[in-house]
Amino acid sequence: MKKIYTAVLRRTSTEGEYAWTESTECERGEEWNGDIVSYLLNAAEDEDEMQEMINRPYTGAIHNLPEDAVILTAENGVPVEIYWSAK
Repeated sequence: MKKIYTAVLRRTSTEGEYAWTESTECERGEEWNGDIVSYLLNAAEDEDEMQEMINRPYTGAIHNLPEDAVILTAENGVPVEIYWSAK
């Protein structure tokens, strides 16, 4: 069973580059077996807004981005959080 993890993104000293903070395991993330989008939509107060954050392109580069990560992006194109799954 896959767990879902999250980390907040922060800007680095280089313009347009982001690094993630210490990761944490999402509460009840195992129940979703790696289905990150469904997990996020289920937890969202506004599913349409969450879907927009998931689908919105981000600007810049993210250091050490986990494979198949879902990036939540603010309206201005700044990536703010990442979610990914792992065993």
